Amino acid sequence: MNPDRVAIIRAHRRHVKETRDGLHVCKTRSLSEGDKRRQVVDCRPQLIGLKSITFRKLEMTKEGVHEKCVVTVTVIEDPVVVSTPPFIRLLLQDENLNVRCAYIYNFWETDQKIVSRKLGHGARLSIVSPHVQTTQDGCHSVHVHDLNTLVLHSDADPSTCRLCGRRGAKSSCCRCKRAFYCGRDCQKVDWKEFKHKLVCIP
Repeated sequence: MNPDRVAIIRAHRRHVKETRDGLHVCKTRSLSEGDKRRQVVDCRPQLIGLKSITFRKLEMTKEGVHEKCVVTVTVIEDPVVVSTPPFIRLLLQDENLNVRCAYIYNFWETDQKIVSRKLGHGARLSIVSPHVQTTQDGCHSVHVHDLNTLVLHSDADPSTCRLCGRRGAKSSCCRCKRAFYCGRDCQKVDWKEFKHKLVCIP
């Protein structure tokens, strides 16, 4: 099991719990006055001709914009909506099962139910010219300031297994009813190694 994957997912779940409990203080950089709220419009960037990359190739230790590149990912945890400054925190997984946090600024909706449907667990999206940025707590993550660089392929799919990512999982957590698994083996690993208890709310 990839120890980096375990550490990042655990950290995200702790962040979710602290946000829910009102203990987490936002440590992302604020947007400038010139940043405008906008919607993802029909003239989304064409993915043809862009270089497909993964999180590993993004060189997550270096800040900057990776021009003419695109990373396609799946959301693997429930989104966290923060109002001040307005952003959505996501946990994303690439095709190699590597995971990273992402911050989406100025999304057109802040209602948790709508955000969960569009950017919730199991949603697939692409980020064009991904911008790697360091938060004040020293973590490297992907930041999306321009929604025109965000391409949504599919809405959330709650039946996606919380551990392995397979779709069509039938077994759900008997407590929260939101987390689905392929079976007991996946559920046991998610509970023990990834601390599902942190985000398990009835």
